[in-house]
Amino acid sequence: MWIQGCIKRIPLPILVNGSTCRRFVNEKGIRQGDPLSPFLFLLVYEVLTHMFEKDTLAGWIGGFTVKKYGTKVSHLQFADDILVFLDAKVEQLRYLKYILLCFDASSGLHINFSKTSYFPLVM
Repeated sequence: MWIQGCIKRIPLPILVNGSTCRRFVNEKGIRQGDPLSPFLFLLVYEVLTHMFEKDTLAGWIGGFTVKKYGTKVSHLQFADDILVFLDAKVEQLRYLKYILLCFDASSGLHINFSKTSYFPLVM
């Protein structure tokens, strides 16, 4: 709610010829290019990271271990791109879609499944 308070319905003054005019209320929210935008994006994607970590520990998503008894990596993220590591099981792919749909519904950030790809690798 405090994030919404920062980006919605904020009364903003306008300067016209150096003098302040009446205030208007911004009802559109945050726009691309706003300095606050990357921070909010990272804050929301932190939730997805926790979802992946929880599901990896539960065994629903495979991931891989960097070294014996080392760190387990379930996904890598750069900006709005995510690379998810799964075992060669159809159930994990289905569960990944379920996670993404839950994230979509809870965050309002829509997943474009037509731009989503998966590549099976055998090692």
